[in-house]
Amino acid sequence: DVAVRYTEFADAPIAGLKPDTTLVVRQGDSLPVVLRKMQELGIGGLQTDEWTALARQMGAAGRIQVGEYELDPGM
Repeated sequence: DVAVRYTEFADAPIAGLKPDTTLVVRQGDSLPVVLRKMQELGIGGLQTDEWTALARQMGAAGRIQVGEYELDPGM
């Protein structure tokens, strides 16, 4: 069931995060660009459909904020 899979994804920590991982978001980066950068950081099992749905649900898909984000295991 899609709804169950999405809920499990949204509630789970990010898989594959290593300590001291930093994601750099630059001006003009779109959600697909940020997701590609996350893949390049080695975040395992990146589900772009689920990330896109979560960003839309949170109202963040069109409001990507420039900056450096420290991503910690367990997030």
